Amino acid sequence: MIPAGGLYVLRGDRQLAVRVTYGKAKQSVTVKSTEDIIQLLDKYQTGYVIVEKPMPKAADFPEYKLLLQTVKNTAKFKLQRKFPIHTNYRKPASQLFVYQFEYDKEKKINRISIPVPTLGYELNASF
Repeated sequence: MIPAGGLYVLRGDRQLAVRVTYGKAKQSVTVKSTEDIIQLLDKYQTGYVIVEKPMPKAADFPEYKLLLQTVKNTAKFKLQRKFPIHTNYRKPASQLFVYQFEYDKEKKINRISIPVPTLGYELNASF
C-alpha cells in the first residue's frame, strides 16, 4: 500500500541528523524530541518507518535512540512486520522492523511538480 502522500523515502541518516565522515563539515542533530520526529514525518506524509535492530555503529547516536523510543512508545506507530537479516557482517539476531506511521492526513503540504518527459513521470518535492 502506497501512502496517500506518495512514495518518498526519507533516510534517517539524512533527515534526523547531518553526519559526515569526512572533511570539516559540522555535524548536527535535527530532531531533539519525539514531537520533532512526529512533525518531520507529518510534514512529508511518511507512511512507513523501517528500523534495524540492533543498529551497528549508530546505536549510540541520540537521534537513533530517540527514533527507537518514539516508534515503541507512540500510538501513531503500528508494528506491521519483522524481517530477519541474514548476512555475514551483522549480528545473528539482527532484524528489520516495519512500522506504519499514521500521519496527519488533514495537514496540507506544499508541493512542486516538475515534469520529466524523458523519464515518463514527474518529480515531486514537498517543502
